[in-house]
Amino acid sequence: MKILVTGKNGQLGKSIQKIVDGKNKQKFKSYDFVFIGRNELDFFNISDINYFFDNNYFDVVINCAAYTQVDQAESDEKKANLINHIAVKEIAKISKKNNMNLIHISTDFVFDGLNKRPYCENDKTLPLNVYGKTKLAGERAILSIMEFNAIILLSVVPVAKIIPFFVAAIPPLLNVPILNSFPSLTIFPNGTLQSIEPVSRSYATISP
Repeated sequence: MKILVTGKNGQLGKSIQKIVDGKNKQKFKSYDFVFIGRNELDFFNISDINYFFDNNYFDVVINCAAYTQVDQAESDEKKANLINHIAVKEIAKISKKNNMNLIHISTDFVFDGLNKRPYCENDKTLPLNVYGKTKLAGERAILSIMEFNAIILLSVVPVAKIIPFFVAAIPPLLNVPILNSFPSLTIFPNGTLQSIEPVSRSYATISP
C-alpha cells in the first residue's frame, strides 16, 4: 500500500516520518510511505496539485499540510483559505476520482471554545477566526465531495501529545472496510480505536 503524507516539514509530518522510520518501523514494513513538502507539491498552485497526482498514484493520502499561523491568518485570509480550503477541496476531488482514501487533519478551532467539556464530533461548529473558518471550509468541501473513503481527524489536544497515538492508529485507519463504512472513530491514548455510531460530521476524534 502506497501512502502519501503531505506537510513533511510541519510538526505532525516530521513526527510521523520519525516514528515510521524509527525503531518501530517493522510495524509499517508493508506500507510504502512517501513524505512531501512544498518543494514537491505547492498547495498555493492548483495546477501543480493536479500535475502531481496526474503523475503519481497513491492508495492513501494523509493530509498534514495546513496554514497554521493563527494570528497571521487574520491579515492573510486569501493565503489561509487557499491552503486550508481550496487546495483541500482539490485533493478531495482527485482522491474521489482516483479512488484514493483520504485522511485529513483538522482542528478544534472550528468550534468557539466556550464549551466546558471536550468537543465531540457532532457539536455545532462556530469558528471565531480566519484559521478556524478556513479549516471548517476544508472539512465541508471533503464531506460534500467524498461520500466514502474519507476520515477527518479532529485534534482536541495539543498535537505533540497525540502524535504517537495517531501514528499507532494509522494501520487500522487504513483498513478499507473501516474507511468505506465512514464511521466516527475515537483514538485513545494507547493507540486503540473504538467505533462509535456515525455522526453528522463523520470524524475520527483524537481524544485525551
